[in-house]
Amino acid sequence: MATITKKPSKIHTAFNPVILQLKAASQQERDNGIQCTLTKDTFSSVLFREFFNDITRFDFSEVLKYWFTEEKVILGPSASCFLDKRLAFEYSINLSASTSIAVNAVVQLQRNPDMTTWGNRFLTNFPVLKKYKGYPLDISYLNNSQFAFVNFDGATSNKNEAITNLHFSITIPDNISSLIISNIVLSVDLFTNASVPVLANSLRNIVVKNPIKASMQIIVELLPTCIPGSPFYVRWINQLGGFDYWMFYQNQIYEQDAKTQAKVSPIIDDILNATYIEREIDKDVSKTVTVGAGNLTDVEFNELVKISTSPLVEIWDVEVQKWYRVYVASAKHENSTKDMRKAIEIELTLPIPKIQF
Repeated sequence: MATITKKPSKIHTAFNPVILQLKAASQQERDNGIQCTLTKDTFSSVLFREFFNDITRFDFSEVLKYWFTEEKVILGPSASCFLDKRLAFEYSINLSASTSIAVNAVVQLQRNPDMTTWGNRFLTNFPVLKKYKGYPLDISYLNNSQFAFVNFDGATSNKNEAITNLHFSITIPDNISSLIISNIVLSVDLFTNASVPVLANSLRNIVVKNPIKASMQIIVELLPTCIPGSPFYVRWINQLGGFDYWMFYQNQIYEQDAKTQAKVSPIIDDILNATYIEREIDKDVSKTVTVGAGNLTDVEFNELVKISTSPLVEIWDVEVQKWYRVYVASAKHENSTKDMRKAIEIELTLPIPKIQF
């Protein structure tokens, strides 16, 4: 059996090279080459390579990046933690008898695609996350300690069982102003010697907070925000392997273009009462919206620019309470280092309107 000299890390970016390198152990392998099977859920892919000077290399990235699906994620109750397979999934490599997690992420030149070295962190670069009531917000977390507790506004939501997923997302409820991830429980219920919970007058458990023992990994500030005029809520998969969100407001410019594609001239039997001599049978219709934001910090500008290269951009439909996909039609971003505040403008292609043709 060939010897593995390099293999993918336990959790890694999927859009950089993902290398499995092998050294031949027999003449038969040198002559015949070797197969490798990748498996994710019910999907599998078989790759073949020949040896050259006893060495061969598989790059799994071309397979992994096409395995990110469009499947809908079924969320649990408020403040649930879940694995979103559009952002990360686990797969196995038969030759190494091991599993790895591929994340819908990419790093630039000389940055490390091995996400086990990133520590524990939220997968966003925004220092402040704004929560709008009635508008969804999910935060993705890289859990390299595999022992995470989630604390909302001082109340630990999972104090009986830590989250062991290496990559998970958290659904943020409305009216939350703080979020803490800790590797130990941040609060405990108060019990009597007879193990009976001590209740307040409101019949709620009395909670003892113990911040001294709490080893907090990350604190992200959540800012409950009033809904602005003309809200236009966008989310996109960022380069870290999580969703980022932004509320555009005040002014959007909608454009719709329509062009007749085909007409016919039917036979007219009654010319006296006829109202037309030809009619349309097909139209080409497109719809776009241009959104913009100003007074941006450097961090906000740099993150919003990445909407243009995201593999998935969606906007929130308030009426039906669902996300739907849009595409970046055009975007040109200029950043003068002299400007203390930045501005951005993006044109998005909306779904093709259904028409009566």
